[in-house]
Amino acid sequence: MYKTAKLINGQFPVSTPEQQGIPSGAIADFFKQVREEGLEVHALEIVRNGYCVLKEAAKPYEADNYHRILSAAKGILTTAILFAVQEGKITLDDRLVDIFADEVPEDVAPGMDKVTLYDLMNMATGHDRNIFYEMRETDNWIQGFFRIPLTYEPGTVYVYNNGAPHIIAQVIKKVYGMDVPEFLKPRLLEPLGIEILCDYQWLGQLEPTTMCLTTEGLLRFSLFYLQEGAWEGRQLLDRELVRMVGKRNVPTADFKKPADQLKPGEDIKQDHDLKRFGFGLYGTPNYFGGKRFSGGRTNQGMYFPEENMAVALMCNDTRTAKIMDIFKNTIYLHCYNREYPRMEEGVKRLEHELVSFNLAPAGSSESLTAGAVSNTVYQMKENAFGIQSVAFTFKKDRAALSVSGPERTQTAEIGLKGQWLESRNGYIISGPEDSLHKRIRGYRPDVIDGHPLNPVKMSGAWTGENVFVFCQRSAARMSTIRYTCTFSTEGLTIIPYLYHLPIAPKDQCVIELAGCKAT
Repeated sequence: MYKTAKLINGQFPVSTPEQQGIPSGAIADFFKQVREEGLEVHALEIVRNGYCVLKEAAKPYEADNYHRILSAAKGILTTAILFAVQEGKITLDDRLVDIFADEVPEDVAPGMDKVTLYDLMNMATGHDRNIFYEMRETDNWIQGFFRIPLTYEPGTVYVYNNGAPHIIAQVIKKVYGMDVPEFLKPRLLEPLGIEILCDYQWLGQLEPTTMCLTTEGLLRFSLFYLQEGAWEGRQLLDRELVRMVGKRNVPTADFKKPADQLKPGEDIKQDHDLKRFGFGLYGTPNYFGGKRFSGGRTNQGMYFPEENMAVALMCNDTRTAKIMDIFKNTIYLHCYNREYPRMEEGVKRLEHELVSFNLAPAGSSESLTAGAVSNTVYQMKENAFGIQSVAFTFKKDRAALSVSGPERTQTAEIGLKGQWLESRNGYIISGPEDSLHKRIRGYRPDVIDGHPLNPVKMSGAWTGENVFVFCQRSAARMSTIRYTCTFSTEGLTIIPYLYHLPIAPKDQCVIELAGCKAT
């Protein structure tokens, strides 16, 4: 039997990186490059040889906060199906029209009677596009799925399709009469000691895209696959079923785009892993080794059999290629098969980087402008947020912000020097509801279940002599709202950004708050 990690009082034993063959300097290089590239990494946890060698979260987050894992949740849906297969309730060759026999509409799309569960789990349903948004526009997602026409013979062509996971979740509901988290609780979640939080859409059905885990929860799930379905000496899921995940179960299109035709940020080695190496049951091979459950905005549960290592990476950054390349070059390629000598220089560099692992804006806590504008009230022009006046008060280690309008007066403290101070008044000026993503019907792409919206924490820095930037974060949201405040002799201009996108109303124009000194 595969040797599985042995927990002590439900926790991984802790080891230095060097004792498990990873130089501290290599991990330090990962955090250094992430910081220098301005990449939004939220948390990283590494277990090698059954020992936890790293468990860190970027301030203001904490290591045990819940986090959206986005499409990495597809692997959890796969695991539920594999347990159902193991129990003989379904087979991967079952047709969807048979599983949902009482819900198939009369106007079912031609060819849909050939689509099997296996096709669904390999994104080879025969659709030529991602039908996620079309399904969301219907009031019966299952029937909507069956009505959308097919272009290809089912099982022959891979096309990324986010509509499939919802159907997979409903397979478990149909067969067992319970949702995936409840179904998995005795089979997987309780044995592994993890919890899944998930929201429901307006039709009352589980919304798989909203699944949240802690960083260690995602790591334990990845380790479960590293150990081929075993946990603490118990074989929970058949090895042969586990080994199907991440294989090239259905051929994928060859990626032949010349390097000089790549778009900015596009990476032949990363963005198209699954086109070069295959896709199977929602697992994806890494181009450099091992496999992963890959989620949007670079939320990754990875496992590397050749290194006996599992990794959970939580982020909110679309530059997956860049982050994965950094991980490969700094950590993965520096894993030794025996204990590595402790080198104080590398240990000290890692300690320094972990202290600096902070999502606060980079810059200075001081500026000559701060004294000139402190306590100045700015009358703002008419704006979408209804803000009439804004005033800052700057001190050595913090700033105070006051905003007022016809229906509100809000004050909050902003930490400087990397500090995050709590704002019990919630979001100031604008909130996540102003995101451009509200155009997606019923979708809350930013919400992290399991945490209250408050407190909101704030941190700021002077990024230029006349430019003060401050950020608002909540453990209940993936993203930050970043405000760029530019002071001039004419007055003050504030531009808020969310999700790396401008906060904007329906016309999608950047909202700019402009004002002049009160007379």
